[in-house]
Amino acid sequence: MAPDIDSASFTSSASTLKTKVDPDPVGDLDYANNTLTQTVATANWHLTVSGHGVSDADPLVISVTSGGTSWSNSATVNLSVDGGGTFSLGGPLVPFFGINVYSAIVGTGLNAPTGPLCSFSAPGNCAVAISTNNSSLQNGFYAVQMVARTEVLGSGSMTVQRQATIHVQVSNVAIPSPYALGVSCTHNGASCVAGTGPATTIQVNGALTEQYIATVCHRARRRRV
Repeated sequence: MAPDIDSASFTSSASTLKTKVDPDPVGDLDYANNTLTQTVATANWHLTVSGHGVSDADPLVISVTSGGTSWSNSATVNLSVDGGGTFSLGGPLVPFFGINVYSAIVGTGLNAPTGPLCSFSAPGNCAVAISTNNSSLQNGFYAVQMVARTEVLGSGSMTVQRQATIHVQVSNVAIPSPYALGVSCTHNGASCVAGTGPATTIQVNGALTEQYIATVCHRARRRRV
């Protein structure tokens, strides 16, 4: 299996492969016929995400609302080919190889089918349903990593793999917020209210320590941080 080649190197769908056999260390009858040059089909293929889920700036949003038991949304992954490369499992390869898509790493609290979700024999796209049944799932960003593998059909033996990450944002409006937050502060025993009124000036005298305590708390129950 040849190593990957960057997309700029692909100007056609074929490459030249030159094979050289080292001469026999004890002697060779003909040192001029130790190479074989032939043309082979090549492609630098990769897996990408299109539409929502391509980045944190454009995530796939899963909205968790009150009263439900499961919430989901779908992203699209694509099998693409760089430059002038060709993607063809034609000829003798058809019965033996396939490219299958799986979910590899799924963010905590999320669900995604393990696969294979899709099988490719040409460039195309695949829908990936991502869901959660956790009504307490925290708001924020999560990730689902998808992989596409070239496999020997029937054995599952993998020869090459590509990956793409789906960026997921959970928007959970089902989590109640029973208490409002409050902030208070104390400086040398004199109380103050952070965020209101004029700023409290603190005089620092050389290396002397100044005690300034800030407290963030629920208005119904207080926790010092």
